[in-house]
Amino acid sequence: MERLKLNLHPAKTKLVQMEKEGFDFLGFYFRKSHSENTGKLVPYFWPSKKAMKSIRSKIRNLTTRRWYRLSLEEIVANLNPVIRGWRNYFRVGNSTRKFQELDSYVLYRLFHFVRKRGGNRGYLRIPDFQEMYLRCGIEHFYLSGGLTR
Repeated sequence: MERLKLNLHPAKTKLVQMEKEGFDFLGFYFRKSHSENTGKLVPYFWPSKKAMKSIRSKIRNLTTRRWYRLSLEEIVANLNPVIRGWRNYFRVGNSTRKFQELDSYVLYRLFHFVRKRGGNRGYLRIPDFQEMYLRCGIEHFYLSGGLTR
């Protein structure tokens, strides 16, 4: 390191035993765990808590009250590039569970968006919403045909 004239930042650098604790790097959380198939210790990685919090915040900002004047299709058109970009970055890891959580979160936010936008008639039957949801062309995190494991 000295030969390359690189200095390690003490607050950012640490040694960890990956079996006991993991670490965050480039938005991923890395940890070793026992494989369900072989029982051997293998490295796993998935989106970190900070990355999950960040994407939830972006989704929340795109489905807040300030956008009530837009149709569901317009909201979805704004959400799709965010979902697509995040999914493409994180699909290389063991992200299936995290993607399923985010798909549920998007569904929840859109349901409440449509329901609240209805004004006094805030009642919306779930079958009606499901039909709207399927028609609007929303991208999914999990069912994307990607490389998630």
